[in-house]
Amino acid sequence: MKKLYTLLTMSALVFATSCSTDPCGKDAATFVKKNTTFFENIKKEGHAYSPENWDKKDGELKILVQDCLPKHKSDLSLNEHKQFWTNVVTYYSNRYGLAKMATEILKDGGIMKDLRQNLKELSLDWKAIFLENNKTQ
Repeated sequence: MKKLYTLLTMSALVFATSCSTDPCGKDAATFVKKNTTFFENIKKEGHAYSPENWDKKDGELKILVQDCLPKHKSDLSLNEHKQFWTNVVTYYSNRYGLAKMATEILKDGGIMKDLRQNLKELSLDWKAIFLENNKTQ
């Protein structure tokens, strides 16, 4: 009976471990798929979000930017990297609109510092991204 209990416990642990998902994805392709889905959902549903929903999404974005991107950055193509940061600008466009977004981008620290630095490195203009995003809505 003790062996059966041990076997069942070990099986449950293996099952639980295999079912847990890495929020970053196991590789760059999975990361791209996960972040693309995240940003597409923001575009589709963000207009209806409550402040609490946005706070939750801000936390998810923070994980994408500060944990996941560094993990997979070296395996992303230049276009995938540019698309990621374009999507971050679009996120803030949906979250705040132009005036508040401009104020947020000028803040120091955290995601905003990462955003400004990467936009500069990739020669991306957040205002042009904002205008393109709002032209298609």
